[in-house]
Amino acid sequence: MASEEVELSEILFAFPWNFNFNPEKPGYVKPMTFASDGSIGVGRNANESTWRIKDGLLEILNSEGRINSRFLYDRRKKIFTHTNDSDTLSIKSQTI
Repeated sequence: MASEEVELSEILFAFPWNFNFNPEKPGYVKPMTFASDGSIGVGRNANESTWRIKDGLLEILNSEGRINSRFLYDRRKKIFTHTNDSDTLSIKSQTI
């Protein structure tokens, strides 16, 4: 695993995160944890099933293995922000 992947993984493992899965609606936030085996722990469902780091980005995959969300880690703000890429299935502008 490349050093950036290790660093981002360690950040994910550090503590439970708050996943804002629908930024257009206040209160649509749930706790989320990331397991070292690539699964989502707390917060796992059909949309957020597994995770991986690819090209320095956090990708959340659904239960079918398709990319639901993709995030860039903002080291200054210490949050993951959705890349809003067109190939993702999720609502845009999510944050973790």
